[in-house]
Amino acid sequence: MQQRVLLLIFCVFLLNTFVFSQKLEHELKNYTRKDGLPSNETYCILKDSKNYLWIATDQGVVRFNGVEMKKFELEDNVIFKIKEDEKGRIWFFSHSGKLSYYFEGIIYSYKYNANILKETKNLVITDAIVFDNKILINAQNNFNHEISDKGEIRSFDYRKESDTKKNFIIKIIKKKDILFAQKFSDEFIDHSFLILKLIEKDTITYTIPFAKKSSPHYGTIADGKAIYFFNSNILVKLFPDGNHKSIILPSNILGISIGNHNNIWVGLSKHGAISLSKELEEKEHILQEYSVSSIATDYEGGVWLSTLEKGVFYLNKAPRKLYSNNEAFDKVVYRIFSINDSNFLFANHDGIFKMAANNVLPVFSTKIRFVSDLIVHDNKIMLAGSKENQFGEGGNIFGKSYKTSDKLLKLIYFIISSSQLYEISKGHFYFNWGLGLSSFDVNSIRHSNLGKNFIFGTKGFTLKKGAIFVDKNKVFWLGTLNALLRFNDSLNTLRIFNKNELLFKKGITNMAQMENGLYAIGIRFGGLAIMKDSTIIENITEQDGLSSNSIKYILPHKNYLWVATAKGISIVYFTSFSPLKYKVIKVVSGKDFADITVNHLSYLGKDVLAATNNGIYRFNDSLIIEESIILKPLPFYITAIRYNNIDTTNIPSLSLPYNSARIAIHFNAISFDNGDDIQYRYRIVNNDTNWSYLTNPELLLEKLSSGNYKVHLQALIKYQDRYSEIRELSITVEKPWWQNKYFILITAFIILLFGYAFYQSRIKKINAAAKKELDTKSKFLELEQTAFRSQMNPHFIFNCLSSIQQLIVACESVKANEYLVKFSKLMRLTLEHSANQYNSISDEVSYLSEYISLEQLRFPNQFDFSFDIHSEIDKNNIAIPNMMIQPILENAIKHGIKNIKNRVGFISIKMLMENDALICTIKDNGVGSNKNKKIIDDYKAHKSFGMDIITKRLATFNAEGENKYYMEVIDVNDRHVNSSGSEIILNLPIKKYYDKSHTY
Repeated sequence: MQQRVLLLIFCVFLLNTFVFSQKLEHELKNYTRKDGLPSNETYCILKDSKNYLWIATDQGVVRFNGVEMKKFELEDNVIFKIKEDEKGRIWFFSHSGKLSYYFEGIIYSYKYNANILKETKNLVITDAIVFDNKILINAQNNFNHEISDKGEIRSFDYRKESDTKKNFIIKIIKKKDILFAQKFSDEFIDHSFLILKLIEKDTITYTIPFAKKSSPHYGTIADGKAIYFFNSNILVKLFPDGNHKSIILPSNILGISIGNHNNIWVGLSKHGAISLSKELEEKEHILQEYSVSSIATDYEGGVWLSTLEKGVFYLNKAPRKLYSNNEAFDKVVYRIFSINDSNFLFANHDGIFKMAANNVLPVFSTKIRFVSDLIVHDNKIMLAGSKENQFGEGGNIFGKSYKTSDKLLKLIYFIISSSQLYEISKGHFYFNWGLGLSSFDVNSIRHSNLGKNFIFGTKGFTLKKGAIFVDKNKVFWLGTLNALLRFNDSLNTLRIFNKNELLFKKGITNMAQMENGLYAIGIRFGGLAIMKDSTIIENITEQDGLSSNSIKYILPHKNYLWVATAKGISIVYFTSFSPLKYKVIKVVSGKDFADITVNHLSYLGKDVLAATNNGIYRFNDSLIIEESIILKPLPFYITAIRYNNIDTTNIPSLSLPYNSARIAIHFNAISFDNGDDIQYRYRIVNNDTNWSYLTNPELLLEKLSSGNYKVHLQALIKYQDRYSEIRELSITVEKPWWQNKYFILITAFIILLFGYAFYQSRIKKINAAAKKELDTKSKFLELEQTAFRSQMNPHFIFNCLSSIQQLIVACESVKANEYLVKFSKLMRLTLEHSANQYNSISDEVSYLSEYISLEQLRFPNQFDFSFDIHSEIDKNNIAIPNMMIQPILENAIKHGIKNIKNRVGFISIKMLMENDALICTIKDNGVGSNKNKKIIDDYKAHKSFGMDIITKRLATFNAEGENKYYMEVIDVNDRHVNSSGSEIILNLPIKKYYDKSHTY
């Protein structure tokens, strides 16, 4: 009884303690001086058209790409406002009124700063804008200023132009998407009305009750449907029909911004930032202890808030919301069970609690060591785990139920188990208890120990808590530190499953099954394995984008998996199962969850709840997946190109001298949510189409040979399948001077000149050598011919002397004397002709005529002769070798004519030209070679010496391998039966000359 009273008092105490409204807190990342900001006092934050973030402080400005903050030094570093104009110039408006702007990597001071300082004194800028080459400035010195593109300054004091003492008048200038508000009237008194004049095509006037003193900070934004204006602590929504709606906020407004989730962000002085709906209803309030000076939304949906006290805060596009301001949520939460789309149970060290109607209610209070499962069955709570006092009062807790403080869930059954509960049949649950499987029947309150299948009965297995799993086919699986095991259908045999799979040997931490039957298996330090039937079809690890390879819990849903790891939570979103394709979405990274253990994941409507050692986190499932699927391409820019200390930034192509072919290309991509996961790659299209990956955002190209190159650069987040545009850089490496075309032409000309000179010299040497050889050969031939001629002259003389001798012996002294005279004349001619290698045809005919007439003296009235020279032959200017025809005539007379009887002999000599040669035919009508055997034998025995010399001489005239000059002997009897005789055909070389004094 006393215990029940104490329990009731304890429950009442808990009820008074825990009944609080839940609060969803953002976890924001804070960037301060230690992260690269020049100062923690930040005035403005701007997202430019290239998606960089610019942050203004009282110590300068920085540009942030998600990884690096780059500081820029200005003429005045106290910057209140940053604006971008239509040309892409980033303007900086300083405390002193000095203007500067950034364009294409360079900071420029505004060229009319001297005019501004001269015309305006003590200028403190509250807002400014640049458009249409004009600069409009709002200042705290009661003046508005307009600066033309020529530096002309027009200023007016809006206090003097007041048309009423009680109204605060603002003109809102709207041109296309540009809005800017300027004071038209303001007295330093409390105003009865705020009058807004929207100036576009037609002016619309809004009159709003104000009764406030105006603040120097005012401004306006638009969302496409309505215009929002702020001043002091009032925010007004202006409708196109002239109506308006306003809201009073806790303090003066410093800045407003349109959010990505159909909301408006409002920065307040000393009251943080409030998110309002488009209907001006408060959605959430953050950073309440700081002054939020401006808000900007990056291209990925993240929200950035500049503060005057603590730098800049970053709110991730997928907000992680932590239930807080409740003692029950501040402890370790083991397990969650969703009752419906808004209510759920959760278990922590102090018992079980219920979240209902935004209130936390205690359900069952007891000290719990750990919880492995929490479910509701037939309005009964099933709690699996271990109580700290489980072996104390109460005995066997399996057979005992406990009452709860909940009106509907009145009973709770506490089951000692290291695993989840799996319902095999209605109300009949299996689980792991001790060394083996156990069962519990809720209907009979009966616990059974299935003793035949003790898990540790199988040697070599080490059990991991909670690694038991039952699939859709009621198959029991068991994960150990070194294997995956499976029970048979009778649950009496436990066998190693797929013992050759190396991943399973690393150990199993968790297991789940998707709707399509695929198994998702958490591998101990090995990531996530996807198994179809009994085959591993994919192993998803940190390299694919998983937060960590250490898996703690897997929650399947539709075509994706929520995966809790040791360093955060990821979603594996499958875009295709055949073939298997997926994206890995990081919900929270290791930086945020480095020291937080995720114990369980559960759906609550469309949201996912994460039970952690740091309370409960809530995530919008559809929002995270939707925004991750439609991720915009990575902004990616080449920031600098340098060679030989020359900066060529923003040049799409460059030409380099050969000796400067060393290029450093710097670049960066922009991602504020996944900046540390960006990879860079490049390829040189000329050489290879494959990508090469880089560890740093810098590419160094060295030792480029001359030629044209196209370098492709790209940034990517591989596991998100997210890429940037390909940036192309054209590089021309000029040819070295020795490859210059003019140098090549000159060199080629010189080489040709030297080659020609060498060729001519060589030709001369060859010709000289050939001439020398020819001269030598000619001399040799001439000597050889001379030798032959010298052989023929004695032969001829011998024959002539023999004839004279015969005449003397015959006592024919007169004939002998006549013969001797003719012989002496012939000898003189022979001596003259012997001096020349060639004689003219005319001289040769005269010589032969003298010889034949001499022979006719020896053989009177025995033969006659004739010469037939073709009319085309110039007898005086064409020469033939001497002493070539005489031996043939001599042979014809001696062996042919001399032996004929009863007829007169006849010798004909014919000459004609053919192919630069002289064809000489000597024909006789002698006995012929075949008529007289005695003659034949005599000829063979006393072979004609002269004919043999002619054959040898003709051979000397022929070039090597030729037979151009020849002698042919024809027996007339071979062709004509009725005639006899011989025909000799000579083919002789000729020479032409025109000077008779010339000798050969």
